[in-house]
Amino acid sequence: MDFSSKYTLSRHTKAVNVLAVSRHGALLLSGGNDSRIVVWNLLSGEMIQEIFTPAAGYISAITWMDVDDGGETMFAFGASDGNIQVYERSNNALFGFQSTTTSHSGTVEALAWDPVHRRLASAAGGRPHLWTLTQDKSLATIIIISQTEKQPYIARTVHFHDNGASLLVSFLESGEIFCYSIEPWDLKWCKKVQGRIGNAVL
Repeated sequence: MDFSSKYTLSRHTKAVNVLAVSRHGALLLSGGNDSRIVVWNLLSGEMIQEIFTPAAGYISAITWMDVDDGGETMFAFGASDGNIQVYERSNNALFGFQSTTTSHSGTVEALAWDPVHRRLASAAGGRPHLWTLTQDKSLATIIIISQTEKQPYIARTVHFHDNGASLLVSFLESGEIFCYSIEPWDLKWCKKVQGRIGNAVL
């Protein structure tokens, strides 16, 4: 199979940290050190919208939130200020701000969305955290995970699996992957790979 460049998407002025392709593959979210989130049309390569959030610091995590069958209507991003912001698509096809949640004392390192139970997972400061999306589009804590042993490492990814019944968390320096059952919250297993974990994909 041969691959060739189709588009070069240019807008960020500093390093791009995170990317998220929508479920139907039509839209791309990018976030970077320039405090920008850019929404791209992957069919045409055109920029649809730019969201500039200098108060948030650099953009460190991003995920689509599929709250309906249509998808591509809502997303959340985390930043170096420790907050998670939620944006929703309006009738004019642009995304508008819905809420900010003070989630962590440090940089939000990873985000994942569970469409089955409408839950958001975040990771920062060596621990995961679970949130539910409320009617007013804000985030509310659903499980206090303070009893989970804090890891002195950077979380690289969080992923829901088992139809949202379990959560996987991987850490950069230790090369460890933890699997937790969510209800009730408990550690199911921990595995260690040889070397550092740069990324993990389900």
